[in-house]
Parts: sequence; structure tokens; C-alpha cells
Amino acid sequence: MKVLIVEQHSKPGGYCTSFRRKGFTFDAAAHSFGGLRDSGYVKKVFTDLQLTEAIQIHRFTPSDIMIYRNHAVYIDTDISNTVKNLSNLFPSESKAIQEFFDFFISGKQHNFVQLRKKTFAQFLDSFFQNHLLKRIIATPVFGNGGLPPSLISAFTGAKIWSEFILDGGYYPAGGMQAIPDALCRIIERHGGKVMLNSRANSILIEKGRVRGVTLTKGQQYTAKYVVSACDIKQTYENMLSGVDIAPSLKYKLSSFLPSLSTFVLYIGLDTGTKMPFPFGTNIWVVPGEALETVYQNIKHGMYSHNTLFMVRLSPDRRTLLSFINAPFQPHDPWSNKKKDLQNT
Repeated sequence: MKVLIVEQHSKPGGYCTSFRRKGFTFDAAAHSFGGLRDSGYVKKVFTDLQLTEAIQIHRFTPSDIMIYRNHAVYIDTDISNTVKNLSNLFPSESKAIQEFFDFFISGKQHNFVQLRKKTFAQFLDSFFQNHLLKRIIATPVFGNGGLPPSLISAFTGAKIWSEFILDGGYYPAGGMQAIPDALCRIIERHGGKVMLNSRANSILIEKGRVRGVTLTKGQQYTAKYVVSACDIKQTYENMLSGVDIAPSLKYKLSSFLPSLSTFVLYIGLDTGTKMPFPFGTNIWVVPGEALETVYQNIKHGMYSHNTLFMVRLSPDRRTLLSFINAPFQPHDPWSNKKKDLQNT
């Protein structure tokens, strides 16, 4: 089918972009990816679109390290090494640790379907007794998903583990921008078109069927299908303004609460700067208190040394990316808080 991409930014990619400042190249948000194993969904998409031939991809191990005081949990490309590492730290939980990872190794999709109505906290409770072990395992889920174990679904938490942690650590040569740039070339090579600096204003509906989109500049483009690559509230409340939707869906939309957002610090490094951790690895600092407590503190703008954060030295060893979760307050004067958060 003939494809049109309408992109409001000056470059493609959304969160998966890179930018340059003072000679340094930073990854804006996405800093690595997962799911590239032979049976992985990303591998299938990359293969179908011939992306694996268009870009060079490296994999770093360990992909993630979770640190808590004297504990360091290494997520190795060889899962047996990860199981051994965790079992050495928590010997009384060794059997449960093996069962936890067997859940993912089995590859049975019905395992994930059974998690639909559970929280990630309930999922962890079904395996472990040790609260610190559960906090360590939940830390990257909180960091990536913006919610503590009691509020994020077991399905989402388990998928973050299977697709981004256990099968993570992949990184394209040249930075994350290489992926959307290659995708654009492939789309255009097959007769599609990518329109940058163009914002979709609304989705056209006629007689209950999609007819296309209208841009903010007034242009209209007809289409048989429209894929809205933004959140569901924005799609229904803004893009489909004036369209009648089911009362049950209206109620759901009104009850949705945003998860935590992310405050990112980008640092350019002087040549020869030495770091006490490996490059290409996500270093998670596990907070010293329950993640539910951390969540409530962050929601109210309260930060301390117990706040969860992640730091990553880029593969070119020239830049550092660090982030902490932050309250989703689009109208908050963030400029007044930047220095405080940088120092945190």
C-alpha cells in the first residue's frame, strides 16, 4: 500500500532520535533496544523491512546492571549467568529465581495472557519472598514504565523484562537516529512519502468511516486507513473531536491518569574521561525504600538520595545520559527546577 508519514518534528523517530550540541551527539530518549533475538518481534520487523541490511547493530553485555549498596545484579546475554549472579546474592531464593527466569525462557505466549488481570507486584509475589530482591527486579520496570509494581500491569512489566531486559543491549552504529532514518529510506524506496515539519490536526470521519487526515496548515489527505501514533486520550479527545464515542470508552478515557514522565540529563565528556562503569550498559541505582514510596514522593516533586535513577555511558564514550522519573506536569515551570534536579 502507498504510505504517507505525517511527522510534526524536523526529523523522524519521535523518542527514537538523536541530536547534536557543541560537537556531541546525544540520544534523545531511547538509548538502546531489545527484541532482536531470532524469535523476537523486533527481529521479525527488522528482517521484513530489510533493516538488518541497512544498519549495523551491536549488542552490549551486560545490557543492564542493578546496583543497591553492595549488591550488583548483572543482566548478561547468557541468562544462566544472570540466574547464578542473583542466586549467589539471594541463596534462599535460588529456586524461585530459576522459576522466574524459566517463565521467560519457556517462550509460551499463554504465560503472558494469564497476566492480564494481575499487577506486576502480584506477579513478583508469586515467586519471591525477599522484598529487596523484588525491588531490584522491579526497578527497570519502574524506570521504563513510570509506575511502581502495585500500579503497573503484570503483562507490561513481564514484557519489559522479556523484550528490553533479558533480550536487551542492542544499539545501532551511529546512534539511535540511524533506525528511523533507515526506515524513512525504505518507505520512500517503496513509493511512500515522509512529510517532516507537518502536524496532523484531525482525523477525517465520514459516515462512520475514516477518510483521511487534516494538517494544521489546512491540507487534507485522504486514506483508507489511518494509524494514530500518539496516545489514546489525544487521539479520541483531540484528533477525533466531535465524533461520538461509546459512553464506556468515554468513562475509561476520563479515568486514565498519566504515569510519571522522565527528566533527562545529557553530559558531554572531555577526551580521556574515565568512568567507573562499562560503556553501552544501563546502570540502574535501586532506591533504598519501597518503590511505591518513591512513586508518591516523585508525584509530589520530592526528591532525595533514595530516588531511582539510571545512567548510561554511550558506546562512543563521549556522552553520558542519566535520567530520573519526574511528575507529569506539562504546565509546571520546569526551568525553575532544572538545577535542583541536575544536582539530585
